Amino acid sequence: MGVTLNGVAQGYITDRIMEILRANGCDRAFGNMGCSEIRAMGRHADGRPWRVGLADPRQPEVIAVSLDLCDRSVCTSGGYGTKFEPTGRFHHLFDPSTGASAHHYIAVSVFAASATVADALSTALYVSPPECGATLLASFPGVSALVTLPDGSVQHFPVSS
Repeated sequence: MGVTLNGVAQGYITDRIMEILRANGCDRAFGNMGCSEIRAMGRHADGRPWRVGLADPRQPEVIAVSLDLCDRSVCTSGGYGTKFEPTGRFHHLFDPSTGASAHHYIAVSVFAASATVADALSTALYVSPPECGATLLASFPGVSALVTLPDGSVQHFPVSS
């Protein structure tokens, strides 16, 4: 048995730390509270955005996508993160309709202003049926997602209006 801060706690903690930094005069910082909760505040001192690499869920040690981040958060959920057995068939993200490990996707990365929102939505999207994804994201203006399907293909849900 183990207890982790997985779910939304890491995103929430990331936001609170960034708020403390901002309240104390920091206008740029890069927060990474684990391997999947990231928040960029401002830009580097030279004006460059922060550079982020998203892991390939089939080979987590390999970067699949690199992107720039400025005043945004990105959080990723994937069953490969906490496996209960070596094959990954059983992992920590459960489909609420079956109680079994969810397998609609192999990874979901959500981009939002808040790490709390990105963290919660990445988990919610991961465990929800694919037909619910666009509707759920439409409820959160300014949020977008990259989802990796079991066949390895990647879909982008554009920023909602």
